Amino acid sequence: MLFAATCLYLTNHLWLQMLITIYVSTFSASLLLHFKPYENPLLQRLEVFNEVTNLLLFVHAYMLTDLPILEGNNLAEVHDNASWFFLMIIVMNLSLHLFFLLRSFSQ
Repeated sequence: MLFAATCLYLTNHLWLQMLITIYVSTFSASLLLHFKPYENPLLQRLEVFNEVTNLLLFVHAYMLTDLPILEGNNLAEVHDNASWFFLMIIVMNLSLHLFFLLRSFSQ
């Protein structure tokens, strides 16, 4: 709901949309860590891992925008490195989930 509202009403402020999403994801991860809503410990850890992965991806997506902080640096090189790291995070997340999925089928 909050994400949809930020997309609708903050269309000209991408940085604000991303910051709100980062804060919501941080809040969600802290709730998962504190309340532990899943009975299965593996599922609980995977959900926390997903939230941490989301945080990392949002931070790297924020780095792919034209930040004023990065103007003095080589912006193309920063974007290139951030995009490769972005892809590595996605591959790591998918690989871990695929491993646990295949492991659960083998049991």
